[in-house]
Amino acid sequence: MISNRKLLAIIPARGGSKRLPNKNILDLAGKPLIVWTIDAAKKSKYIDRIVVSTDSSRIAEIALKAGAEVPFMRPEHLAQDDTSTYDVVDHTLTQLRNYGNQYECLLLLQPTSPLRKSEHIDGAADLFTAKNADAVISVTGVDHLNEWSGNIPESLCMEKYFQGKTEKQSQELSIKYKINGAIYLVDVSKLSKYKTFFIPNNIFAYQMEKEVSIDVDIQFDFDISEYLIKQRSSMD
Repeated sequence: MISNRKLLAIIPARGGSKRLPNKNILDLAGKPLIVWTIDAAKKSKYIDRIVVSTDSSRIAEIALKAGAEVPFMRPEHLAQDDTSTYDVVDHTLTQLRNYGNQYECLLLLQPTSPLRKSEHIDGAADLFTAKNADAVISVTGVDHLNEWSGNIPESLCMEKYFQGKTEKQSQELSIKYKINGAIYLVDVSKLSKYKTFFIPNNIFAYQMEKEVSIDVDIQFDFDISEYLIKQRSSMD
Protein backbone atom coordinates (compact mmCIF):
# COMPACT_ATOMS: atom_id res chain seq x y z
CA MET A 1 0.00 0.00 0.00
CA ILE A 2 0.93 3.63 -0.50
CA SER A 3 -0.52 5.85 2.24
CA ASN A 4 -3.31 3.32 2.88
CA ARG A 5 -4.11 3.10 -0.83
CA LYS A 6 -3.86 -0.29 -2.51
CA LEU A 7 -1.15 -0.51 -5.15
CA LEU A 8 -1.56 -2.80 -8.16
CA ALA A 9 1.45 -3.63 -10.32
CA ILE A 10 0.69 -4.53 -13.94
CA ILE A 11 3.35 -6.15 -16.12
CA PRO A 12 2.31 -6.06 -19.81
CA ALA A 13 3.92 -8.85 -21.84
CA ARG A 14 2.48 -9.85 -25.18
CA GLY A 15 3.76 -12.83 -27.09
CA GLY A 16 4.54 -11.11 -30.38
CA SER A 17 7.82 -9.25 -30.77
CA LYS A 18 9.24 -8.63 -34.24
CA ARG A 19 12.61 -7.04 -33.52
CA LEU A 20 13.56 -9.57 -30.85
CA PRO A 21 11.29 -12.63 -31.14
CA ASN A 22 9.97 -14.02 -27.82
CA LYS A 23 12.02 -11.41 -25.96
CA ASN A 24 9.84 -11.45 -22.84
CA ILE A 25 10.81 -15.04 -22.11
CA LEU A 26 14.34 -15.17 -23.50
CA ASP A 27 16.88 -16.48 -21.00
CA LEU A 28 18.69 -13.49 -19.53
CA ALA A 29 21.55 -14.42 -17.21
CA GLY A 30 19.78 -17.56 -16.03
CA LYS A 31 16.09 -16.64 -16.01
CA PRO A 32 13.44 -15.39 -18.44
CA LEU A 33 13.49 -11.65 -19.09
CA ILE A 34 10.06 -11.08 -17.52
CA VAL A 35 11.08 -12.84 -14.30
CA TRP A 36 13.60 -10.08 -13.49
CA THR A 37 10.69 -7.64 -13.28
CA ILE A 38 8.46 -10.04 -11.33
CA ASP A 39 11.24 -10.66 -8.81
CA ALA A 40 11.81 -6.92 -8.32
CA ALA A 41 8.08 -6.36 -7.81
CA LYS A 42 7.84 -9.20 -5.28
CA LYS A 43 10.58 -7.59 -3.19
CA SER A 44 8.84 -4.20 -3.08
CA LYS A 45 7.41 -3.21 0.29
CA TYR A 46 4.52 -1.30 -1.30
CA ILE A 47 3.01 -3.51 -3.99
CA ASP A 48 -0.16 -5.36 -2.98
CA ARG A 49 -0.66 -7.43 -6.10
CA ILE A 50 1.30 -8.31 -9.26
CA VAL A 51 -0.72 -9.05 -12.39
CA VAL A 52 0.75 -9.99 -15.76
CA SER A 53 -1.29 -9.05 -18.83
CA THR A 54 -0.47 -11.40 -21.70
CA ASP A 55 -1.97 -13.16 -24.70
CA SER A 56 0.65 -15.94 -24.52
CA SER A 57 0.05 -19.16 -22.62
CA ARG A 58 3.81 -19.70 -22.36
CA ILE A 59 4.37 -16.26 -20.81
CA ALA A 60 1.45 -16.90 -18.46
CA GLU A 61 2.96 -20.21 -17.38
CA ILE A 62 6.35 -18.61 -16.65
CA ALA A 63 4.76 -15.65 -14.84
CA LEU A 64 2.68 -17.92 -12.60
CA LYS A 65 5.71 -20.05 -11.75
CA ALA A 66 7.64 -16.89 -10.84
CA GLY A 67 4.95 -15.78 -8.40
CA ALA A 68 2.84 -13.30 -10.37
CA GLU A 69 -0.87 -13.64 -11.14
CA VAL A 70 -2.49 -14.10 -14.54
CA PRO A 71 -6.19 -14.01 -13.63
CA PHE A 72 -7.25 -13.77 -17.29
CA MET A 73 -5.71 -13.73 -20.75
CA ARG A 74 -5.41 -10.60 -22.84
CA PRO A 75 -7.64 -10.68 -25.96
CA GLU A 76 -5.94 -10.81 -29.35
CA HIS A 77 -7.11 -7.35 -30.42
CA LEU A 78 -5.16 -5.87 -27.48
CA ALA A 79 -1.95 -7.67 -28.41
CA GLN A 80 -1.14 -5.93 -31.69
CA ASP A 81 1.84 -3.77 -32.65
CA ASP A 82 -0.28 -0.62 -32.49
CA THR A 83 -2.10 -1.44 -29.24
CA SER A 84 -1.65 1.36 -26.73
CA THR A 85 -0.39 0.69 -23.23
CA TYR A 86 -3.34 2.61 -21.82
CA ASP A 87 -5.81 0.24 -23.54
CA VAL A 88 -4.00 -2.77 -22.06
CA VAL A 89 -4.04 -1.26 -18.58
CA ASP A 90 -7.68 -0.16 -18.89
CA HIS A 91 -8.66 -3.70 -19.91
CA THR A 92 -6.84 -5.14 -16.90
CA LEU A 93 -8.41 -2.68 -14.45
CA THR A 94 -11.88 -3.27 -15.92
CA GLN A 95 -11.57 -7.03 -15.66
CA LEU A 96 -10.34 -6.81 -12.08
CA ARG A 97 -13.25 -4.51 -11.18
CA ASN A 98 -15.61 -7.11 -12.65
CA TYR A 99 -14.14 -9.52 -10.10
CA GLY A 100 -14.73 -6.96 -7.35
CA ASN A 101 -11.12 -5.78 -7.07
CA GLN A 102 -10.51 -2.02 -6.85
CA TYR A 103 -7.15 -0.28 -6.67
CA GLU A 104 -6.35 3.35 -5.94
CA CYS A 105 -2.80 3.35 -7.30
CA LEU A 106 -1.28 1.67 -10.32
CA LEU A 107 2.32 0.77 -11.10
CA LEU A 108 3.17 -0.15 -14.68
CA LEU A 109 6.35 -2.24 -14.88
CA GLN A 110 7.50 -3.09 -18.39
CA PRO A 111 9.37 -6.42 -18.55
CA THR A 112 11.91 -4.83 -20.88
CA SER A 113 13.59 -3.05 -17.94
CA PRO A 114 15.37 -5.99 -16.26
CA LEU A 115 17.92 -3.85 -14.41
CA ARG A 116 15.28 -2.04 -12.39
CA LYS A 117 15.40 -3.19 -8.73
CA SER A 118 12.90 -3.20 -5.90
CA GLU A 119 14.66 -0.20 -4.35
CA HIS A 120 13.91 1.81 -7.47
CA ILE A 121 10.24 0.84 -7.25
CA ASP A 122 10.12 1.77 -3.58
CA GLY A 123 12.07 4.98 -4.22
CA ALA A 124 9.49 6.05 -6.78
CA ALA A 125 6.70 5.17 -4.33
CA ASP A 126 8.38 7.24 -1.60
CA LEU A 127 8.57 10.20 -4.00
CA PHE A 128 4.91 9.69 -4.90
CA THR A 129 4.01 9.96 -1.21
CA ALA A 130 6.39 12.81 -0.37
CA LYS A 131 5.08 14.97 -3.22
CA ASN A 132 1.45 13.88 -2.77
CA ALA A 133 1.74 13.26 -6.51
CA ASP A 134 -0.76 12.14 -9.09
CA ALA A 135 1.98 10.45 -11.09
CA VAL A 136 5.69 9.59 -10.95
CA ILE A 137 7.63 8.59 -14.07
CA SER A 138 11.20 7.27 -14.10
CA VAL A 139 13.84 9.10 -16.12
CA THR A 140 17.55 8.93 -16.79
CA GLY A 141 20.17 11.38 -18.04
CA VAL A 142 20.70 11.72 -21.78
CA ASP A 143 24.10 10.76 -23.17
CA HIS A 144 23.88 12.60 -26.47
CA LEU A 145 22.51 16.08 -25.91
CA ASN A 146 20.03 17.61 -28.35
CA GLU A 147 22.42 20.51 -28.89
CA TRP A 148 24.70 18.07 -30.71
CA SER A 149 21.96 16.36 -32.72
CA GLY A 150 20.88 17.23 -36.24
CA ASN A 151 19.72 15.94 -39.61
CA ILE A 152 22.15 14.69 -42.25
CA PRO A 153 21.03 14.59 -45.92
CA GLU A 154 21.51 11.64 -48.25
CA SER A 155 24.64 13.31 -49.62
CA LEU A 156 26.13 13.09 -46.09
CA CYS A 157 27.19 16.74 -46.40
CA MET A 158 27.57 18.41 -42.98
CA GLU A 159 27.76 22.02 -44.16
CA LYS A 160 24.46 22.91 -42.45
CA TYR A 161 24.84 20.50 -39.55
CA PHE A 162 26.64 22.95 -37.29
CA GLN A 163 24.35 25.94 -37.92
CA GLY A 164 23.01 27.10 -34.59
CA LYS A 165 24.98 24.50 -32.67
CA THR A 166 26.68 25.44 -29.43
CA GLU A 167 30.44 25.18 -29.04
CA LYS A 168 30.22 24.59 -25.31
CA GLN A 169 31.72 21.49 -23.72
CA SER A 170 29.29 18.85 -22.42
CA GLN A 171 29.94 19.81 -18.79
CA GLU A 172 28.81 23.35 -19.56
CA LEU A 173 25.43 22.29 -20.88
CA SER A 174 22.36 21.76 -18.73
CA ILE A 175 21.54 18.13 -17.93
CA LYS A 176 18.69 16.69 -19.96
CA TYR A 177 16.62 13.62 -19.16
CA LYS A 178 14.60 11.05 -21.05
CA ILE A 179 11.88 8.67 -19.92
CA ASN A 180 13.54 5.28 -19.43
CA GLY A 181 10.41 3.10 -19.44
CA ALA A 182 11.11 1.40 -16.11
CA ILE A 183 8.49 2.88 -13.76
CA TYR A 184 5.08 4.49 -14.31
CA LEU A 185 3.23 5.13 -11.04
CA VAL A 186 -0.13 6.86 -11.16
CA ASP A 187 -3.30 7.58 -9.22
CA VAL A 188 -5.95 5.39 -10.88
CA SER A 189 -8.62 8.09 -10.81
CA LYS A 190 -6.29 10.47 -12.67
CA LEU A 191 -5.35 7.77 -15.16
CA SER A 192 -9.03 7.17 -15.88
CA LYS A 193 -9.68 10.88 -16.26
CA TYR A 194 -6.80 11.72 -18.60
CA LYS A 195 -6.34 8.28 -20.23
CA THR A 196 -2.58 8.61 -20.06
CA PHE A 197 0.22 8.12 -17.54
CA PHE A 198 1.48 11.58 -18.42
CA ILE A 199 -0.86 13.50 -16.16
CA PRO A 200 -0.78 17.22 -17.13
CA ASN A 201 0.05 18.44 -13.63
CA ASN A 202 1.27 17.21 -10.25
CA ILE A 203 3.59 14.74 -11.99
CA PHE A 204 7.18 14.16 -10.88
CA ALA A 205 10.35 12.52 -12.20
CA TYR A 206 12.10 9.69 -10.41
CA GLN A 207 15.74 9.75 -11.49
CA MET A 208 17.54 6.48 -12.22
CA GLU A 209 21.15 5.81 -13.17
CA LYS A 210 21.95 5.07 -16.80
CA GLU A 211 23.35 1.66 -15.87
CA VAL A 212 19.92 0.46 -14.71
CA SER A 213 17.88 2.21 -17.40
CA ILE A 214 18.34 -0.05 -20.41
CA ASP A 215 15.08 -0.76 -22.24
CA VAL A 216 15.44 -4.06 -24.10
CA ASP A 217 14.22 -3.65 -27.66
CA ILE A 218 16.90 -5.27 -29.83
CA GLN A 219 19.61 -7.89 -29.38
CA PHE A 220 22.22 -5.26 -28.49
CA ASP A 221 20.11 -4.05 -25.54
CA PHE A 222 19.66 -7.65 -24.42
CA ASP A 223 23.39 -8.39 -24.59
CA ILE A 224 24.32 -5.23 -22.67
CA SER A 225 21.73 -6.03 -19.99
CA GLU A 226 23.11 -9.55 -19.60
CA TYR A 227 26.65 -8.23 -19.31
CA LEU A 228 25.66 -5.68 -16.65
CA ILE A 229 23.67 -8.26 -14.66
CA LYS A 230 26.63 -10.64 -14.64
CA GLN A 231 28.97 -7.83 -13.63
CA ARG A 232 26.61 -6.88 -10.82
CA SER A 233 26.37 -10.49 -9.63
CA SER A 234 30.15 -10.86 -9.54
CA MET A 235 30.38 -7.79 -7.28
CA ASP A 236 27.70 -8.93 -4.80
